[in-house]
Amino acid sequence: MELDEMKAAWQGQQNFNIQILREGKLKNVLQPLLRAQYVQIAGGVLLEFLFAPFLRRETPHLLLAGLALYLYGLLLILSAARTIYLTRRFDYSKPVLEIQQRLVELKLWRVRVEQPIFAVLGCFIWIPFVQLVFYQLGADLWVTVPAVMYWMLGSGAACAAVVIAVIGLASRPGWERFRGFVERSVIGRSIQSAQRELDEIATFS
Repeated sequence: MELDEMKAAWQGQQNFNIQILREGKLKNVLQPLLRAQYVQIAGGVLLEFLFAPFLRRETPHLLLAGLALYLYGLLLILSAARTIYLTRRFDYSKPVLEIQQRLVELKLWRVRVEQPIFAVLGCFIWIPFVQLVFYQLGADLWVTVPAVMYWMLGSGAACAAVVIAVIGLASRPGWERFRGFVERSVIGRSIQSAQRELDEIATFS
């Protein structure tokens, strides 16, 4: 075998080993994220199952509460499906740069779309949940103690204001360290680990 053929064979084997390394490591670090999405889908289906009966209520405040929780369950399902789709798009045979671009798409989805939406909605969605739980226990809070409902709505609004303020601060120039902290807390360990693995593979290759 000539020297050029030996080099080509060695390079091919090295590329194959790197591909195996990518696929094994990245799949392992992204598995917790995927499992969490399937749990989220199950949670969304459960919410829809539990609160779909309230969609047939004629009482406006019960209908609205049930609708809010039903739509929230649907949003959980759709959001998790989107994350699964982005994660499954990874082609480990592609160059590291292209895989990194896929990872950036996943990060942007979670940082700029998914998590801000759920952070704001999370400030309010507990209110109809508490309302309907108490209703099932025999107490219609909206009728018997409307002041409590107003207090909960005010608390939700204050929470949403804080969330929006944090998002606004993180996007301002000069707040890069704070933005990095917020993004790391939002994207989760799986994506951070995947980024570290890609950086190591890029160095190795």
